[in-house]
Amino acid sequence: MSRLHKKIWLKLPIRYYIIMIFGLLFGLYKNGLLLVMNGYSDKTVFIHLLLMPLSGFIMGLLYDKVGHQNNYYPSSLYLLLLAMIMPLNLNIFIYLGLSCLFLVFLFFTSRWSYNLIAFVKVLSLVLVGSQSISLYYNALETSGAFNYNFLDTLIGFQPSAIYTSSFILGIFALIFLLFDYYYKKEIALSSLVSYLLTLLILALVKGNILIFISNAFNSLIWFTLTLIGPLNSFSPVYRRTKIIYGGLIGILTVLFSSYLNYYDGAFLAIVFSDICRLILTFFAFLMSKQTKNKKIRLEKKEID
Repeated sequence: MSRLHKKIWLKLPIRYYIIMIFGLLFGLYKNGLLLVMNGYSDKTVFIHLLLMPLSGFIMGLLYDKVGHQNNYYPSSLYLLLLAMIMPLNLNIFIYLGLSCLFLVFLFFTSRWSYNLIAFVKVLSLVLVGSQSISLYYNALETSGAFNYNFLDTLIGFQPSAIYTSSFILGIFALIFLLFDYYYKKEIALSSLVSYLLTLLILALVKGNILIFISNAFNSLIWFTLTLIGPLNSFSPVYRRTKIIYGGLIGILTVLFSSYLNYYDGAFLAIVFSDICRLILTFFAFLMSKQTKNKKIRLEKKEID
C-alpha cells in the first residue's frame, strides 16, 4: 500500500456508504422536495423514497446478525446498493421480495464469484416487463413542464434510478474510490473507457452524434460501472482479467442498451460478462486438470 493510500485510508465499505449517503440526499431533493415544492406530490412521497433504503438496510443488518456472516461487504451495503439502482416508481413489495431473494442467493452461493446485485436487478426487469423505462421518471419529468439544459442534466435533473441521477456525483464517487487500495479500479476504468469508445463508434456508424451526447453522461450507467461492476466479492482478481472483464462490460453495455434501454443495459452486460467469465474459468480448469493428468502419466511411464 502506498504512502498516499495510507494517509487517506478508509475501509472500502465505508467509502461506499459515504457515496450512498450523498446519493440519498440528492435523491430526496430531486425526487421528493422538488415535487412537493412544485405541487406534483405531497409529503408522503418521502415515505416511499425512504422505505426502500431503510428496509434494505435493516434486512441486511438482521441477516448478518442472525446468519453470522463475515463477508468483506456487510449485507446492509448490498441491499442499500440494490435500493439505489431500483426505478423510482417500483413497488416496494417487489423490492422486498427481490431483497429476500438476494439474501437467499447470498447464503447458498456465497463462494460463487458472480455479481448477485446485477443478477437480481435483471430479475426485476422480468417482473416489471415493458414498464421498466417509465418507472425511472418522476412526476416532474413526466409532465414535461420544465426544460433542463445540459448543465442541469450533469447536476442530476435527468430520469434515473431512485438515488443515482447526479452524473457529477458519479464522477466524484469514481475519484473518491480510486484512492482506495482495494478498489478494483481496472474494472471501473476499462468498462467506462470501452463504454464511451463503443458508444462513439455506434454514433459515427449511425451518423448521429446525438446518440453519444445523450447517453455518454447517463448517470445510472456511470454509477453501475463505478459501484456495481468492481465489487470485490463478485469480480475477478488478476489485473489482466480485470481489464478484459471491464472492457467486455463496457462494450456489452452499449450493445444491450441500444436494443433495450440505457437504464438497464449495464446490468445485463455485467450478468452476461459473468457468465462468459465463469464458462472460461471452467474450461481453463478442465484444461489444467487434463494437462496435470497427462504430466502424471508421462512421469509414471518414465519411472517404469
